[in-house]
Amino acid sequence: IDVDNGSELVSLNVMTWNILADALATDELVTLGGDSENVAWNGNRDVKIGKILTESFINHDMSIVATHENDHPQWLLEEIRKSVPSVDMCILSQGNNDDLPTKYERCYVRRLSHAIVMLDEENDSICPVQCNGETPGCSSKAAKTSSCLRQHYQASNNWFKSADVTTRRALCQKGITCTTNAQEEIATTGNDDINGDDLYIPSAAGTVIYFDTSKVNMLHHQSEHDCVDFKTKVSGVPFTIFAAHLKSGVNLKAEKRRCKQLHKLLSHAHTSLNPIVLMDANSCLQYQQDLQKSMLSVKEDDTKLHEWTTDVIKKYSFVNLVPNEGNECLKLRQYGTDQTEKAGQFMFDTIDKILVRVAPSSSTSVDNNTNSFSSNFLQILSTDTYPSEYYDDYVKLRNTPYLRDALKQMGSDQYWGTDLTPFLLNMKETFATHIKHVCDKESIENNVALEHDISDLISHLFPNSIPSDHPPVGATVVLEHSKLKDTSLVNVENNTPIKAENDRCISKDTTTPMSQKKPSVSSDVIGDGSFEALMKERAKVSQREY
Repeated sequence: IDVDNGSELVSLNVMTWNILADALATDELVTLGGDSENVAWNGNRDVKIGKILTESFINHDMSIVATHENDHPQWLLEEIRKSVPSVDMCILSQGNNDDLPTKYERCYVRRLSHAIVMLDEENDSICPVQCNGETPGCSSKAAKTSSCLRQHYQASNNWFKSADVTTRRALCQKGITCTTNAQEEIATTGNDDINGDDLYIPSAAGTVIYFDTSKVNMLHHQSEHDCVDFKTKVSGVPFTIFAAHLKSGVNLKAEKRRCKQLHKLLSHAHTSLNPIVLMDANSCLQYQQDLQKSMLSVKEDDTKLHEWTTDVIKKYSFVNLVPNEGNECLKLRQYGTDQTEKAGQFMFDTIDKILVRVAPSSSTSVDNNTNSFSSNFLQILSTDTYPSEYYDDYVKLRNTPYLRDALKQMGSDQYWGTDLTPFLLNMKETFATHIKHVCDKESIENNVALEHDISDLISHLFPNSIPSDHPPVGATVVLEHSKLKDTSLVNVENNTPIKAENDRCISKDTTTPMSQKKPSVSSDVIGDGSFEALMKERAKVSQREY
């Protein structure tokens, strides 16, 4: 605690990380060594992810860790608790309740079905997981009905439960996660009918917050806003964690959707005391620049994009604490990916963000470059995510259209799978040939030279020692206790004050963390009058239309 100009300041460390869903990992990303070495969950990625999460609490004194694409929340909680037993969790999103199965479920059933087919072919038996004679695919017509998915799911379960240990191990080696942890499955799918004998099927959401109960108390989960209210344990300072995973895609439709999502999130966060937004934004300045260029060649009616995600963030007086350099997603999807629009597209973009609100009158500042007492970025990993001397070349590959196109064309011609190893030999010469072809075709000059061999550059694609296609990012966030003395808020639409009321009102969504191994502090600990007044105001504001 630091006291400056009569304001009491309390800081805490937070982290956000898209850990790459197990359901979407296999047969997707190009890496040096392939899926068996870098992507398989059992005995590989699971241990690496658990270690990084655990070390974040131990080495970086984390209070809050938000994870996205987390389809193993219970397993990871138990792994963290081996070293930090005071950690608990709250699952913010449990997927949709639509009749159609999610993309995650379809992809996972497809992987499972194909793995079983391969095993049965080896044993000369009939595939037990067909539906109307068709094995499900992520985009197949048969897989897009919930009844068909359930048939595959039930058949797979029946087959799995009768399989011996050797067969289960064979499935694990093919990247299929086999678990009978009913608590994890229920937490992830929201299906109370699941029992301990069922096969693991993940949900599409997986937004999970882990928090250290020795440092913070969980007060209130606002499910309609995907946010959680906390108080610091010692000083009792309230803050709200907003965790979000925005729409992906480098196109105008996706950017409009992201802006809409951000408006909904930040309009509510703006009315909160000490809001902290931890998110995979799926957007960055490079995305915006790419889209602005693409707008020059499309119809005028298609370019009616009046704002960008950066505009929305600024509108609500939030700033991003995560620097662009050193926190990029460095990846490339293989050519058999289910996300065909992203196949072969080299990515070197920082799309994870930690947002905090900065009021002009606040003594709290944001500073990524100094050690002054302010909110600032916190490096999580002890080593660089890629060799720093490669940075300039990665920027060239990402932002020089003909280099990016040549890399994509080379991978397409050679039809790269998940393992780069077979293609490294003579890659420098092959890449040079493709660059010449692209330049000749487009009548442009090859005037951008890479300082390093292309094979060395792409040998560091994620996941590798980093067990995800995203790096974890953290921050030390300063909470200002003095704000509790004045609960007047500002409506960003017309810059008018919003007066807080004194009546207490706690939402009916008050809840405890998903883990039942020890009780978490519930909403009845909220004893600060001004905070309760704000909760009343929040309940009122959430009903407005922005």
